[in-house]
Amino acid sequence: MPCVMISHFVVISVAALTVTTALVAAGGSGGTTATTTVAVIGDYGWSDQSFESSVATMIKSWSPRPSDMFTVGDNNYNTGSAATIDANIGQFYREWIYPYQGNYGGGNGAGGSTDGKNHFWPSPGNHDW
Repeated sequence: MPCVMISHFVVISVAALTVTTALVAAGGSGGTTATTTVAVIGDYGWSDQSFESSVATMIKSWSPRPSDMFTVGDNNYNTGSAATIDANIGQFYREWIYPYQGNYGGGNGAGGSTDGKNHFWPSPGNHDW
């Protein structure tokens, strides 16, 4: 798992998980295999730091691109204010969010998940309230 040391206090952890699933027809014959890649990030949500943009760019460059984004907390530094959610999260990860209601990517919700489904699954941390 790559880790980037940012300062004395902040470490961003990023991981790509690829899961392969065998789908077998009833009766145990035939079937298909499906592979899904997801991103797991934590301790990342501070938009005025260049590392957040770097992490988002790195994740978007993965091939295959992650179908879903999971977070493990500290998504919205420093106080978890509603006023900073779009700058700290939507600005960088709106492509996985539905319905995206922020101002990035054209505003008015443009630039969010295009399949009409949410693919962003945040877990709160101590900086998210």
